[in-house]
Amino acid sequence: MIEHIFHELEKHLSIKAIKDDKSALGPYCLPINETLSVWVKELTPGVLLKTAIGPLSLDSEKETLFAYLMKANFIGQGTGGAIIALDPEEKILTLSLIMSYEVNYRIFRDRLEEFINYLEFWKSELQRLDAPPK
Repeated sequence: MIEHIFHELEKHLSIKAIKDDKSALGPYCLPINETLSVWVKELTPGVLLKTAIGPLSLDSEKETLFAYLMKANFIGQGTGGAIIALDPEEKILTLSLIMSYEVNYRIFRDRLEEFINYLEFWKSELQRLDAPPK
């Protein structure tokens, strides 16, 4: 199923999936642009999307940031149903989306676009929160 979706992505959007069985993030990587890649793992049923938002800054007030991120995660209201979390080393914030149902190309494409929009928002939000006060 996922190979058909990747074929359509390549045909319509020129996004070519790269298979990487050694990655802990997922067996497929979708390079969206030079700075953004989304990892994809096929589930039974469904699909998992995962990517890095950015490094967790040591300069920011972690408790305030974590409270803000918890509010965003609450029933998926600030993440479009995705989940913001820390990587196992607790150095990088990640964004993950589980589609626990059968997906076709159109659903996958639409959810991928929404996922990337939320990712870009949270990247800019982390930069804003990490910026020194003026």
